[in-house]
Amino acid sequence: MRTKTSNQTLLFSALLAILLITPISHAQAQDDVVTNSIGMKFKPMPNGKFTMGVYEVTQEQYMKVFLGLKNPSRFKDKKQNPVEMVSWYDAVDFCEALSDLPAEKKAGHVYRLPTEEEWEYACRAGTKTKYSFGDDASKLGEFAWYTENSGYSTHPVGQKKPNPWGLYDMHGNVYEWVGGKHGSLSMDQRERREADLEEKDLSREEIEPWYEDSRGGSWDDTAEFNTGSSETSDSNEPESRSRFQGFRVARVSSSQASK
Repeated sequence: MRTKTSNQTLLFSALLAILLITPISHAQAQDDVVTNSIGMKFKPMPNGKFTMGVYEVTQEQYMKVFLGLKNPSRFKDKKQNPVEMVSWYDAVDFCEALSDLPAEKKAGHVYRLPTEEEWEYACRAGTKTKYSFGDDASKLGEFAWYTENSGYSTHPVGQKKPNPWGLYDMHGNVYEWVGGKHGSLSMDQRERREADLEEKDLSREEIEPWYEDSRGGSWDDTAEFNTGSSETSDSNEPESRSRFQGFRVARVSSSQASK
């Protein structure tokens, strides 16, 4: 006859076996999330080439980097909401300023906008469905702030379910600027390019169209514009700003950035 103690031991062993054979999803495993000097969280991507911001850049984080500047957001005084009303240039400048912080330079961290390919790779998280959670648009409200549930406003980041790789708000809340075909040009590179155009007496449009893309859909979009491949319906000039437009950043090492 088994004792009470032996029965408890067997039960414990059975539960332990179940835990050991049950796979843990990327969204559940948070031990690989890293935090930078201003509290931004990043998650290494499986391809090993970059880490992606777990959340969209918040108003609080934006103002920590740009001390003394006025909060550009339409939905002000909501520190944990994504910053918006930022141009592509503003987003690139934020990445440069963040990279120049003493703690980040010492750690060898370089921040930039993700490329279009990186953004979609991170958003899809290994899936091939319309959304990172499947093809059923009726479930979008569990993962995104969009026209059906946003109340015509942005919301604090990270309130909805993450994608399989633990990234939040990849669908909805705000559109996110990406590097596009021009990559994340630095301020020096932009100034040199503008000087070259001026010297040749050529307009930017005579050289090539200058538009940048943003991805992911926003709080004001329907489900069809919040998919893993969604981008703004119109091409955006890099100077443009809107209450639908924010960004998240990618991080690489200084050695990777120099390649």
